[in-house]
Amino acid sequence: MELTELSMSNPEVSVEGGLSLYTCSVVKCVQTFGFIKSGANYYAIPKTGASSKKNAVDGATCDSSIGLLFTDYKLCVSEDEGEVVEFTTTATSTTNYVITPTNTNIFSASNVPILIKASQNALTLNNVDGIGGKNHIIKTGNEYKAYTYADSGTTFASAGDSYDGIKKYQRIDSGFFNEVTSFADVSDDTSLVLARCTDASCTLTDGLIKETDDYFSVTTSSSAKLASGDLVQCSADNAGKLTTDHQLCLGSDQAVDFLSSGTINYIIKVGSELKLVEGSQDQFIFTKITGKLNRK
Repeated sequence: MELTELSMSNPEVSVEGGLSLYTCSVVKCVQTFGFIKSGANYYAIPKTGASSKKNAVDGATCDSSIGLLFTDYKLCVSEDEGEVVEFTTTATSTTNYVITPTNTNIFSASNVPILIKASQNALTLNNVDGIGGKNHIIKTGNEYKAYTYADSGTTFASAGDSYDGIKKYQRIDSGFFNEVTSFADVSDDTSLVLARCTDASCTLTDGLIKETDDYFSVTTSSSAKLASGDLVQCSADNAGKLTTDHQLCLGSDQAVDFLSSGTINYIIKVGSELKLVEGSQDQFIFTKITGKLNRK
């Protein structure tokens, strides 16, 4: 069967019952399911059954309607009607939501937790970014939460109250991150992320990473592999940077090695700011200190 690709910037639907959806990563495309918007019309492409034009919303409230379309064709992602998701017409705007839908939903036809991606003119099941057996951070609103993922049923679940510590991740898109357990899985040196997690609630941080003989500088928005020209002589002005001896400069002429095990903390002054440095195996993270420090 021949498939004709529709432009998601303005999808023009000619055959209501012949629609299918695919979501693509760098290496693969897989069939997915959800809703699309075409002009003033909305279409459902379900996991079971044929696609069809939506002539009415699924309900007037979000009570017991998670994963269904609410008033004005907004998606219920919880029973709180203040958290509904609207279709976006912006190509660069992509957001992910973990939801536990009603078992009548078109995304999965079951009530297990799934990931929904809101992208240009589409609300779809995100069944391509998750990697079975790995942890993921998903941004919803201003919060970053850690989840586990099972390929069977494309099921997401909270990483749990014991998910703590400083973690390395790779940014897949603006709101979805895969945990790095091996640098062989990292496809882009500019996509590394450091996160400090407590009870599966995470905060992105700045820092430094060591991987064998390579070193990376990481911010909350990007990362870079450090070249020899990026290394410095340790001084007060270079606190927080990597020295020519591949140590972290703490200021003046004091520098420390990356840890092979355990943890350690320092306070350094970077410009006019005080920062807490937290070290663990092969990484340091930096957190700006606000307020006053009390000496004991």
